[in-house]
Amino acid sequence: MVVSTEPGSPIRRRAPWRILIPVLVLVLFGVAGAYLIFGQTKAPSEITYVSLIGHTTNYTVVLNVVSPQNMYTPQQVNQENPTDGEVMFSGSMVMPPGMAMSMSNMTYPAGWRHVEVHIYDSATNTVIRSTSPTIVVTNDQSGQAANVPIVTMQSVVVGASDFHYGNNVDLPSGDSYTATVQVGSDVATFHFKL
Repeated sequence: MVVSTEPGSPIRRRAPWRILIPVLVLVLFGVAGAYLIFGQTKAPSEITYVSLIGHTTNYTVVLNVVSPQNMYTPQQVNQENPTDGEVMFSGSMVMPPGMAMSMSNMTYPAGWRHVEVHIYDSATNTVIRSTSPTIVVTNDQSGQAANVPIVTMQSVVVGASDFHYGNNVDLPSGDSYTATVQVGSDVATFHFKL
């Protein structure tokens, strides 16, 4: 509970759950992210985990930038029973140039990351599954902007509570980035360094 102590100001209270829910969401993503990171066979220099929370008028937006993820169709998940990665519902997985579309023992080139956004209704904290966000990541040093092709997906481990939007993209280490997420007229902006 937050109480104003300014002289002459009315007492203002914030519902503890409005603060607690985003914190719990971040903890959930931290646990899921740790699994995704340490379940990967990547060199330590290529392990990435960025998690940031933004608020707009209508949404809470969580941006995660993690090591690249293998992505499967629902049919592949049923046939192969993978123990990590994402199940895709719409969109197409971006592949590094020259790589085949096979999920078996996939190794990504240096600099590839999985950029994902989780979108929640700010009034109800429910997952938004029926929107068409845009994600643009801009390299702050070069000014080069890249649109992230949208795939709707969720972790094969975590399930429906992990529903999100994003894709694998090339984001070299050592640079700073600005990610802009637009959902309708709402815009959330995030700054991070890899």
